[in-house]
Amino acid sequence: MPDRQPTRSPQHARGHRPADGRVGFATGAFDLFDATQLHLLEDASSRCDLLCVGVTTDELAERLHGVRPVVPFSERLLIVSELRCVDVAVAVEHTDALELWESLRFDELFVDDRAPADPATEDRLLEIGVDVTHLHTAASAGPDAAGEPDVSVRTHHQRLRTAQKPSRGVSLYSSRVNRPAGRWLAALAAALRMTPDQLTWASALVSLVGVALVALPEPSPLTGVLAAVVLAAAFALDSADGQLARLTGGGSAAGEWLDHVVDCAVKICLHSAVLVAWYRTGVPAGWLLVPLLFVLASLVLFQGGTLAAKLLEARSSTRTPATGAGRLSPVLLLPVDHGVISAAFLLWGFPRLFAPVYLALALAHVAVLLALSRHWYRQLSRDGAP
Repeated sequence: MPDRQPTRSPQHARGHRPADGRVGFATGAFDLFDATQLHLLEDASSRCDLLCVGVTTDELAERLHGVRPVVPFSERLLIVSELRCVDVAVAVEHTDALELWESLRFDELFVDDRAPADPATEDRLLEIGVDVTHLHTAASAGPDAAGEPDVSVRTHHQRLRTAQKPSRGVSLYSSRVNRPAGRWLAALAAALRMTPDQLTWASALVSLVGVALVALPEPSPLTGVLAAVVLAAAFALDSADGQLARLTGGGSAAGEWLDHVVDCAVKICLHSAVLVAWYRTGVPAGWLLVPLLFVLASLVLFQGGTLAAKLLEARSSTRTPATGAGRLSPVLLLPVDHGVISAAFLLWGFPRLFAPVYLALALAHVAVLLALSRHWYRQLSRDGAP
């Protein structure tokens, strides 16, 4: 006999919430439970600290699918509750995700990518701070997984919509502008059978064009607009390589390393270009310290966050660590977003406007760096490095 009973109501399940950790939620009928469903739940469990799974009642499953489940509800609920990857199992009598969130207060909703998309509900959940993660099945992990010789850009784009990273700790520009743009670029790259590394190199080359537009010509409104557009395009390509890797399953440790190296190089080159251009055009010497401050703060912020995430991930084994950026709102993260920095170059041809904006962005980097560094140090000191 099992040594525990499943929690049948969402209200009772809310009492299982950990004091400090992310709660994930997934729901389904789980009729004739198979390996695919098990792998989905294991994947969901690896992405949160407590996984709550909702099992639809017989009546709801029949209403949704037109047929009553083979396995009775009570048995399906018991089977799911006994899985090692499931912390809490609850009964689900309706499909209103927002109402379920009111009862359970989960931080992340996991959705089977074979299920029909509901953009309106997902957008509403994102607005209240709930991440929506679509989990891939083996049958849809890549563009050729189902055996189709060619897949359209639109089909790839639809698949990518269900393969997005959580939006927690991401600025409003990245979540609402850059990721959607990168999604289309990744879909196009998938249709052209490109690899994630090829997109990373494309992002690097386009970034160098933007850097050259800042460093070499005399600052003007035209070069400013061109630089801003080119840098924004490079940033979208930088988002696309990771999305392509998730779509095709072509990601690797080497690819992640290359992406991080390119990101660091772009940050150094861009602010160095500002320094060179200001020196060439006779900007007062004091202002030349601003690009140096900017590149220092941006690199330490980037590398500090990356290293903290890796150390916490190693310590927590399969659990996804929180590294602190999620504590800041998407609006507060805007000044440290590379897309916003790129947009600032629209003012490049107007030095009296660009200089104070650039300084403000640099100081914002310093402020965010100080806040997050304090959090990272305390978190690593409390939890202990591996």
